[in-house]
Amino acid sequence: MTRGLNKNNIKRVIYSLKESPKTFNELKKTGVPERSLARILKEYLPDWGLVYKDENNYYNWYENVRTYENENDYKLALNHSKRLVLSSLGNKRYDKTDPFLMLDTLAFLDKDPLLNNDDVNFLRHLETGYIDAYKFLMEYRKLLDEMGFRDLEEYGLPLFGKFNHDFESPDELIQVAASIRVGYSMMSNYYSDYDQNKIKRLLFLRDLLVGRIYSIVNGVKHNIPLRGHCSYCPNIKIR
Repeated sequence: MTRGLNKNNIKRVIYSLKESPKTFNELKKTGVPERSLARILKEYLPDWGLVYKDENNYYNWYENVRTYENENDYKLALNHSKRLVLSSLGNKRYDKTDPFLMLDTLAFLDKDPLLNNDDVNFLRHLETGYIDAYKFLMEYRKLLDEMGFRDLEEYGLPLFGKFNHDFESPDELIQVAASIRVGYSMMSNYYSDYDQNKIKRLLFLRDLLVGRIYSIVNGVKHNIPLRGHCSYCPNIKIR
C-alpha cells in the first residue's frame, strides 16, 4: 500500500503532526523530501482517516482536533489563547520576541521572582496539551541546571539566551559559558568539566523547542486555540 514511500518518512510526518498542527512548509522541516511529503499528505494519511487539512491550510492529526459545543465557546478559547501568546498594546508576547529568548522565558520561569501569569499559564497548556514538548522543555531545563547555565546572571537576568543562539558548535558554547562563569584566566581548567555530549543534546533540544513553540504560536495566529488547559481557561465544553 505504501510502495515507493519510505516508512520512516511517514513516521516523521505523523510524529510532527501529533505534536501540533502544521502547514506544508512547516512539515518540510521534518526533512522528508517535498514530493514524498506531498504524497503522504494527499494520498495516504487523509485516506487512512488520520489527518485533515483545515481552512487555514494547516494539517491536523485527528487525535488533536478539538470540537467545541458552539461558536461562542470556540471564540472564548481562541481569545484566551491569543492573550497568552500574542502581543497587544503595551504587552509584548511570544510573536514579537526573539525565539531563543522566548525559550529562555520558559526555561528560567521558575527562577523569575516576578512571575508573569501569562507565561505560567502557557507553560501549563504545554504540560497538559503538548506533552512531548513539555517533556523536552523539562529535559532542557535539567541540562541547563546540570551544567550551571541557569546560574548565569547579570543584574538578575539569565545570560544564556543572550549568547546561546549565536553559537552552533559545542566548543564555542562551552568556551563562552566557561569564560562568563570563571573568567578567561581559569577557563582552560574549567573547560574540561563540560560533557560535550550533553552540550550537543542541549543544542538539539534548544532548536527543537524553538521550532515547536513557534509552531504553536503560529497556530494561534491562524485561529487555532491552544490545546490543554490552565487555571485561567474560560468555562467551555469540548466534545
